[in-house]
Amino acid sequence: MEYSAATFQVNALGLTLLHPRGSEPNSQPPPTVNIVFVHGLRGHPRKTWEYPAPTRQDVLGTNDVGRGTVPTKKSHLLSNLKHKILKLSTRTRPGLQAAGSSGPGNGKETIYWPADLLPSVVPRAKIWTYGYNADVHVGFFQANNKNSILEHGNDFMMKVERALRDELPIIFVAHSLGGLVVKVAINDMQSSIVDQYKQFSRRIRAVVFCGSPHRGSDAVAWGKLATNLFAMALMDTNSRLLSDLQVDSRILSLIQANFLKALHREPLRIHSFQEGRALTGVKGLNDKVRIKQARHGTKPVLTLQVVDDFSSKLGWAPETFETIDADHREMVKQPGVQDISDILKDFEQDVVKAAQALNIGELRLA
Repeated sequence: MEYSAATFQVNALGLTLLHPRGSEPNSQPPPTVNIVFVHGLRGHPRKTWEYPAPTRQDVLGTNDVGRGTVPTKKSHLLSNLKHKILKLSTRTRPGLQAAGSSGPGNGKETIYWPADLLPSVVPRAKIWTYGYNADVHVGFFQANNKNSILEHGNDFMMKVERALRDELPIIFVAHSLGGLVVKVAINDMQSSIVDQYKQFSRRIRAVVFCGSPHRGSDAVAWGKLATNLFAMALMDTNSRLLSDLQVDSRILSLIQANFLKALHREPLRIHSFQEGRALTGVKGLNDKVRIKQARHGTKPVLTLQVVDDFSSKLGWAPETFETIDADHREMVKQPGVQDISDILKDFEQDVVKAAQALNIGELRLA
């Protein structure tokens, strides 16, 4: 029972506050920032960021979360310290309970890291997860469909503005096509004639993209990206949707162009994570997919880098980027926890420093 596992209900649609929960308002220091997690195609506001809890002998030190390295004497000491922190967290946060508890209805021990681990890294952050109907639809990449990426972005803009009226700065963390949802929302906010959305956009300080498809070199490249994403989303089904897939590359290119313009108007901190490994065993793929020979046998293995290195970079000069040693699905689970958490800690500290500098400047002017 070393880890904590969030067992509270996560809304499938809309925003859910993950941290802080169940504490008296005056018992916590003032929050510094809102962090909002946004899942991708066929994702879920909990399951996208959740993974099986390690057993006692698999537990690593604090600096080794998700690394898969062998614990050293030092890492055992760090691990023990981490366990004490997590135990303290479960005492002060009634919404959480010790690990070994199950995720909702699955009967398995799980780590939901935005709720279970991230609060120990950024304890003063308000942490949210956002859910939307991300099922697969042939009109997802079309402009005139109610389930399109444009509609999802508009809905996200409206819901997040209603929920986050605390005046705190905002950081988004987006996986896969969730990155496009975030970009559409930011574009819509800045171009809106409604002042409340423009004001809200000025509170956004940073975006962390995880395997998000930012750009295609041409219409064919956009089509390949869309096919890869649909194939990944449908890899556990026998759906024929791939054959009906139509991609409006002009819409996807326009989202990217408008977002770059938005960055020039209101510069943000941007960090993009790339997938370091290919998916294997993906169904419904064409000859564009790399085929590897199985190491012990003659059966070929289908492999797919869902969003390639070129596409997963925004192409904006101040952007920083790095690789997570995992495939497109797993990069936001255990393998990515340490790196994503580190970036969020850096961004949160930058926000605090900027606020402190602003307060000092206001005092001097007064």
